[in-house]
This record gives sequence, structure tokens and C-alpha cells, in this order.
Amino acid sequence: MATDIVALTAKEVSGTGLHPQHSSALAKINEVVARTNSQYVEGEDITIKLYSQNAEPTLDADGKAALWKDTDDSDKIYLVFRRGSGDQVKIQLT
Repeated sequence: MATDIVALTAKEVSGTGLHPQHSSALAKINEVVARTNSQYVEGEDITIKLYSQNAEPTLDADGKAALWKDTDDSDKIYLVFRRGSGDQVKIQLT
């Protein structure tokens, strides 16, 4: 039996800097979660790339997501998601 990754809701990320206009990004992240769940094999780890640098990384393909550790701002952690060509959003996690 596989353990599903839980989809995010706006309520769960309240206080993380998620603005209502970013709901489309949240929906796309949840689409990725749903696809991942359908391919997940119990016991396998899911790896998300972590950028540790002082500038927000620019993701190179639509639908990509990564974590970013901002070394210039108290090592705050962000989820970065590219919604479309030249359009990406970040959500502060810590």
C-alpha cells in the first residue's frame, strides 16, 4: 500500500506568503502531486532540488518546482514554481 503525498490547500499554506492570485500555481503543484502519487512506489524517496544561494533560482521549464534556501536572508526556505514562460512564483515556507 502506497502512502500518498498530501495535496496543499490555501488554508494549509496561509501565513506562508501565498497570495490569492497564486491559486493557479497551487493547483499546478497539486497536479504534480497527483501524478507523483500515481507513480509512487512505497519506500522510495521523492527528491526535490534544493538551491542554496543568495538569489532566487530561475527554473528552466514550465511545471518545474524546487526549494530555495536564501543564504542572503537568514536561510529562509521558499518553494519556487514555474507556471509559464518567464512566470514563476515563490512561496515562503520558513
